[in-house]
Amino acid sequence: AEHPPETENEETDAAPMEDAAEAEFLTPEIHPDEPDPDDEVEPDEVVEPEPELPAEPPEPPGPQYGLEARVDVKALKAFLAQVLGVADEARVVADLDGWHVKVVDPAHIEMIDVVLPYKAFDLNRTYWAANAPQDGPAKPESVEFGIDVEKLAKKLKTLKDGQIRFVYEDNGGSGRITLGLGNREDSVGAVDTAGMSDPKVPGLTMPVEFRVPAKLLMDVVKAASEISDHLWLTVEPDSEGLLKLTIEAEGEIDKTRNVFQSEIEWVRNDGAKHRSGFPLDYLESFLKVVKGETLTIQMGSDYPLRIDWGESLEGMTTGTTKGTYLCAPRIESDG
Repeated sequence: AEHPPETENEETDAAPMEDAAEAEFLTPEIHPDEPDPDDEVEPDEVVEPEPELPAEPPEPPGPQYGLEARVDVKALKAFLAQVLGVADEARVVADLDGWHVKVVDPAHIEMIDVVLPYKAFDLNRTYWAANAPQDGPAKPESVEFGIDVEKLAKKLKTLKDGQIRFVYEDNGGSGRITLGLGNREDSVGAVDTAGMSDPKVPGLTMPVEFRVPAKLLMDVVKAASEISDHLWLTVEPDSEGLLKLTIEAEGEIDKTRNVFQSEIEWVRNDGAKHRSGFPLDYLESFLKVVKGETLTIQMGSDYPLRIDWGESLEGMTTGTTKGTYLCAPRIESDG
């Protein structure tokens, strides 16, 4: 068989390979550690040491806060119980109006904003515990400290009435709390407030507002909790146009339904029907700690339930404590 003639391309393709082999052969191997004899060797540069900067003086310690109070035992126990229903730890802000706590539960279903008002105190004095500012007020306007709510509540459990001495002093960290309990004095560490949030009460305008004794609701909630885990509130006009409040719960078999009209003091409504559901365990826990109060309730369809206590409609303090409680609604799905 005849071999095909060699083409020009084959000759052209071989040329670069030959050129590459020649180039590799002609290129000297250079070791990086050996200087090239053709290079001029420059003398080593002399590096002047950087001058040492003078050390910055440490920042002076900031002012440390102090609080001394003599507070009614029953009022303080009620205050702690209301906070403990929502959270185990809390930040307290003490000022001339009293002690304030705002906290949301870990599941973000309920929130409480509660005040232990000034009338509960014989003394509620703020002061500079250390490092008072040279230019500033003679005493701090408010003092903030963190508390282990359950621990303090346990320490007060055996006390029935009278006054308790409460002292808080900042020590540059979380601070310490001293409690004068009759003939006994206890010292406990305050809780660091750095990671605690400062929740805001939502400024919602509810379509319905009414007042009702807490005991009435508590009795209904107790009965409903035996058959269900949710409670449904409905406000609507009856056949004569008079408003009624219906509270009901339904389990797999059992059902309970309560209707109230004359027991309710109606404050405001838009004449429409409004219905919302709420978790029973949260409501029962809250109502236990305000059972002696008259509650002002605001609601609407699929709105949070807002409950205010300890204050008249004219803004006068009527209870041992006063505050606002909010509970998220249960949204019914169409599917």
